[in-house]
This record gives sequence, C-alpha cells and structure tokens, in this order.
Amino acid sequence: MRNILKYILLIVCLGFIVRYFLTYTDEFSQLANISPQFILILIAFGVLSHSIMGLKLFMILKKQGLVQLNFMRWFKIFTISRFINYHITQGGNIYRSITLKKQYQFPYTQSISCITLFTWLESVFMLILTIAIIARTIPDLTLLGINTLLLTGVLLLLFLLIPFGGEKILKLIHLANERLKWAHTKVSDVTREVKDVITDIPFIGQMFVINIVSFFVFIIFIYTAFVAIGSSINFLTMPLFTVLTQLSGILNITPGNLGITEIIYGVLATESGSSIGAGILACGILRVIWYITIFCLNLFYLKDIAADWNMITKHKHET
Repeated sequence: MRNILKYILLIVCLGFIVRYFLTYTDEFSQLANISPQFILILIAFGVLSHSIMGLKLFMILKKQGLVQLNFMRWFKIFTISRFINYHITQGGNIYRSITLKKQYQFPYTQSISCITLFTWLESVFMLILTIAIIARTIPDLTLLGINTLLLTGVLLLLFLLIPFGGEKILKLIHLANERLKWAHTKVSDVTREVKDVITDIPFIGQMFVINIVSFFVFIIFIYTAFVAIGSSINFLTMPLFTVLTQLSGILNITPGNLGITEIIYGVLATESGSSIGAGILACGILRVIWYITIFCLNLFYLKDIAADWNMITKHKHET
C-alpha cells in the first residue's frame, strides 16, 4: 500500500510539473540556453563531487578499521554502487556491504554504521555552514513564511540529538522476543559506533575541513545549473538548495524523490529571486548530469558490473 501511495504522489507531482510547463512554455524553452561548455563544466563538477563523496566515505571506513582497503579499489566499489542504485532500489548499498564482507571480512553492521555516519556528518556540517552563511548575509530570509534560520536551527538540533538520545532510549528498551532482541542489539551496535566516532574530535576536525570544500563545490555546482539556463538567482541562497538536496537523499517520499525535489526547488527558487520553472529545470539538469557522470565513470568497470549486477539481483530475490 505504501508503494502505491508513493507512485500516486509521483504521478501527481509529475502531472503538476507537466501542466506548469504547458502553461509557461517560455520557461521550458530556457533549456535551449544550455551550451556544450556548460554541460562539460557541470559534468566536471559532478566528477569532483562524486570523488569527494567517495573520499569522505573512505575516511569513515578507515576510521572503522578497514585499513587494508586502498582508495582506488574503494573508488571502484563506490562508483559501481552508485550506478546500481540508479536501477535497483537500495541495490548499491547491498552491493557495497556484500563486496566489503566478501573481500575484506567487513561486518554488515559496520557497513550500516558507515552510511549512517556519513549521512549524519553530511547533514550536520551542511546545516552548520548554511546557518553561518545565512546569519551573516540574509538573516531575514523566509521559506513559505518561516524564517530559514529558525528552520535550519531546529533541523540541526534534531540531528545533534539523534545519536545521543537514540542510545539512551535503546538502553531503556528490553525485549523478550529473540528476533526483536537481535534487531535491538544490532541497532544499538550501530548507534554506539556512531557515537564513538563523532566524539573523536581530531577525526571530526578532518571531516569538517573536507566538508567545507565539498559544501562550496556543491553550491557552485547547483548555481551553475541555474546560470546554464540563463536564470537570475540570489547566489547567497544556494546553501539552502544544498541542504535540501542532502535531506532529499535521506527521506524518500517518492522513488528518488522525483517530482518532490523538483517542486521544492521551484518553491525555493521563487523565494530566491527566480521562478518555479527555473528551480524545476535546474533540479532536473542536476539529476541528468549526475546520471551521465556516474554512467561515464562506470564505463571503466564494465566487466565488473555484469558480475556484480547478477549478485545484487540474486540477493534481492533471496530477501
């Protein structure tokens, strides 16, 4: 039933987008403004963002004790996993976990901890940087009538409380059912490992420096998508688009949040001096560029993909 509702919402969102561009055809024609030079620049930013993302995950894996894995081997695993994720729901995460388990005896629980840590660190760092930039530049900025500083501040507080509050809550829960007890133990292990890593100040400092770089790379990446279609938009609001993109990867309302993210981009674009159409188009451009980037990078690993694809589909059927 939940999947049916997801697809109904997807159809509604896509229907709204189609109707919007049928009404405002001049905005859709902005796609014709994109030059080959902009496409190459966007792909270059896509490769750079992908590489930095891979580096951050690699650092977390090293922190977790996976010392025998070198970066080039990890980059291959990471790149293939992202390609698989585009075609099989959660397939990339399954592929990474199985590959690391088979080749490096890396426990599945630690693979889950790695993704959890990555998501938490990305969200917290982006929210901190966004709050700092908005407070310094446009503190009165609102989104649908809500002050963005207040909104991002509440989100940051929630993310900061999750690992510490979650651990305390789990300690209070006692279960008799063996399966539930096993699941409770695994979740507790993940929560404890996340807390141990995020309280390592030197490691958090290193990750913060890398996240500052990736944050501004992504800001320029998104801004370039707007410039490519000739849209005039306030550059200082780009951190909000960056946070939105990050949060979109955490909570999926529709498959890949297709339609949802585009509409939110459109709403945010109107608050940033542009239009709904420009926001939708920019979001769509970023989706296409990401796919082209990952597809091209995977051309280097075609032999591995065939075997790995069979492994993932077999695992999905078994589960």
